[in-house]
Amino acid sequence: MPQPLDPAVAALLTSAPRLPLATPDPALSLAERAQAFRARDAERPPPPAFDGMIEDRPIPVRWGSVPGRMYRPRGAGERPPVVAFFHGGGFIAGDLDSHDGLCRELAAAARAVLVAVAYRLAPETTFPGGLEDAYDATIWLAAAAPDLGVDPRRLGVAGDSAGANLATGVAMLARAHASVSITFQLLLYPKLDFVNTYPSHEENRAAGIPHALSEFFDDCYLPDRGRRADPLASPVLAADLTGMPPGLIVSADADTLRDEAEVYGQALRQAGAAVATLRAIGLPHGFASMTERVPSAQLITRAAAALLGDALRRDT
Repeated sequence: MPQPLDPAVAALLTSAPRLPLATPDPALSLAERAQAFRARDAERPPPPAFDGMIEDRPIPVRWGSVPGRMYRPRGAGERPPVVAFFHGGGFIAGDLDSHDGLCRELAAAARAVLVAVAYRLAPETTFPGGLEDAYDATIWLAAAAPDLGVDPRRLGVAGDSAGANLATGVAMLARAHASVSITFQLLLYPKLDFVNTYPSHEENRAAGIPHALSEFFDDCYLPDRGRRADPLASPVLAADLTGMPPGLIVSADADTLRDEAEVYGQALRQAGAAVATLRAIGLPHGFASMTERVPSAQLITRAAAALLGDALRRDT
């Protein structure tokens, strides 16, 4: 049965339908459809005010550099915690501007420096290109911590949707290579399984991501279906999650991705990770970008960010 929406969400979707969730013309090539999707996604409301410093700067990665944006809230203190943030957009869309408002809210509520990373997008760059950018950016962030005035011992990763997939992928790579210590991971309505189907895929198809659009995202990011079971693409399928960092996974009640997020949380807990899963009742996929119009979305997004900040400040 479809989950009822928060009345504020229902009103928002009635007055301003989420046009970017429409499926691009299948007669176009993947690249052409991706460009059409990005063009529709370019219309955004102005971001909220931010009490602090925002600075754009390139971030070095193995092949060159990617755009980055640093948010330093006033009152964060000396050598505050730092968070690498990866935006959502189905792996094909999104950039520093699309998630500027969310990044401002997360940085302010966490009282931490947040660095947003504009990784390369599909279909021009397929798996694992975007993940490599995210991982390289996190390694750079830890190494550059003294120059940036942040504490590398209090390093978190965060993301929403596709970006949450990258965030936990970074944590898996960091664990495998013992390259950097991730203190906490915040995953907002993450995409975590490219192989299996779940009841929420059908239950929430009216308010969630349309099936055809989800397949389009998958085809762009992972055109080689044989690689979709790779745990770095589908973390739910990882055979061993021992040693993964603590974290918070926020699923959305009316989201097609709800069940895979909660299954992953359970798998992490069974592996011994101190991970909590919180279901946002009445909220759909993408609710963290609705905080200006949906009070419950603002409340849960800021609460999750505050928990992130508290976790990063906790004595280890």
